[in-house]
Amino acid sequence: MFTGGSLLIGTVGRPDLVEPRLTEQLARAQHASAHRLAGELPDEAAVLPTHGFGSFCSSSQQEGDSTTIGKEKTSNEALTAPDADTFVAGLLAGLDDVPAYYAHMGPLNAAGPAPLDLTPPAVADPDEIAARLAAGEWVVDLRNRVAFASGHVAGTYNVEAEGQLATYLAWLIPWGKPVTLLAETPAQLADAQRELARVGIDRPAAAAVGGPADWLRPGGTPASFPARPSPTWRGGTRPRGSSCSTCGAPPSGRADRSTGPSTSRCTNCTAGCGRCPTGRCGCTAAAACAPPSPPPCWTRPAVTSSRWTTPSTGPARQDSPSARPERPAYARMRDDMADAPHQRYAPGRVGVPEAAARTGHGAAAGTSADAVLLDVRELHEWQAGHAPRAVHLPLSALAAGVPLPDAAQGVPLVVVCRSGNRSRQAAALLAERGADAVDVTGGMRDWADAGLPVVDAHGGDGSVS
Repeated sequence: MFTGGSLLIGTVGRPDLVEPRLTEQLARAQHASAHRLAGELPDEAAVLPTHGFGSFCSSSQQEGDSTTIGKEKTSNEALTAPDADTFVAGLLAGLDDVPAYYAHMGPLNAAGPAPLDLTPPAVADPDEIAARLAAGEWVVDLRNRVAFASGHVAGTYNVEAEGQLATYLAWLIPWGKPVTLLAETPAQLADAQRELARVGIDRPAAAAVGGPADWLRPGGTPASFPARPSPTWRGGTRPRGSSCSTCGAPPSGRADRSTGPSTSRCTNCTAGCGRCPTGRCGCTAAAACAPPSPPPCWTRPAVTSSRWTTPSTGPARQDSPSARPERPAYARMRDDMADAPHQRYAPGRVGVPEAAARTGHGAAAGTSADAVLLDVRELHEWQAGHAPRAVHLPLSALAAGVPLPDAAQGVPLVVVCRSGNRSRQAAALLAERGADAVDVTGGMRDWADAGLPVVDAHGGDGSVS
């Protein structure tokens, strides 16, 4: 049975995308439609919806790519709810936000398609890129987050071409605002241009291909925010949920976390740097080192202290004579960039151990936290599993200008999402608004894999998908 956008896997299509005044009426129609199909079709009939596997058009986020009427009778919320009223109440209460551009899709589709121009956009040279940034336009770097962190044009946004580019860029950018795309290759640019045309960003104002050296004026220096290197493991890989026995760092990579020795130090903690405080990180050539020389691996001697930070929170100019080790690195970066006109502040990044330490989780539980963990995932993700002391505000709401929760007002923020993409964007938005914000590499997936606590909406054991 081809069920279109109505009966989906485990749920039904959203009833609130057409007209808010019709939402409840359409929810009841979805319930009636699902029961009619379940009553008329045999259990073995295949259900073939047009979308729903993570689509925003789905009322709730479900997994799977195939199903039957029989399976839906036992798992679909429209068919398992005791009555229509219960189903409608639950459905409407659980609806997540939808991308802001959805508000423009109906009129555009009703008007019919305009001729689509996918020819390469006008080429922007370094002077034009600088001028567009100075004018407050969006210049979007499409490279992956690691490349962006290593070096980028100050003031640009990073939305990865390989991720949900169309969804997140169209969600965040003010509708109709000119956008310039920076891509590594012509093929990456062409793919991005086609994806964006599907959500109403029909024509980039300009584009450039290459890297920061091609996008900066002569003599310009790329901005960067160094991340702590992902640890590798001596003697094999670490088991899922394990972390370094010395520094607490989560293992690198996600595919090789199922086997390995039960105890080990990561190579960051056995590198023999010769400058780490004895007994702190376990370097094989450990020797006491006196401040202010920051050692290259784990350098935070106390949970609540901000005297030392990991390189992941440091500014691009680690060797700057103006560095003030007694102050948080994200504040130093803000000061470093304060005199640079037309530059957006690029917030720092921290790993999961640093995030947990700063926000009072894991080994730091029960201590006074010096930052608040802000989770910017969608509601269904938060309800399934989040850190116990976190506060919640979806990226979609943040981008729409919704104020921060009271607990997150006027305090340093550590921003987390599922993997580190949305949190990167959220931290940049927060920093532009004057907040002290860093984001967490690896997100809640690495948080859970490190064995840190995750609770669901009812306070029980949670999960991160």
